Amino acid sequence: MFFLIRCAFWLGLVFSSLPWDAEEVRADLTSGAEQVGAAIADKAQSLCLQDPAACAQHAARVGKALGTRTSQNSLLPSDLAPAWKGGIPLPPRRSAS
Repeated sequence: MFFLIRCAFWLGLVFSSLPWDAEEVRADLTSGAEQVGAAIADKAQSLCLQDPAACAQHAARVGKALGTRTSQNSLLPSDLAPAWKGGIPLPPRRSAS
């Protein structure tokens, strides 16, 4: 186990001392992430168009695994009301005496 820790330390030291062009690496990672995200979205869209019921069930399972819940229309009418747009009330003026 100690061997693995030493290897990780020395490899980290070597990689941190290598010259990196941070902008180039960031651009490569960003473009790769965008391509992967687009591919996943396209695949999910095509699968959901083929079988919407299975898509909804799968989305519920994924949401449950991530700890989120699907919408239950649980908002109250007071929650849906627009926010108050009035000004801030000012304290009464003092007399100039």
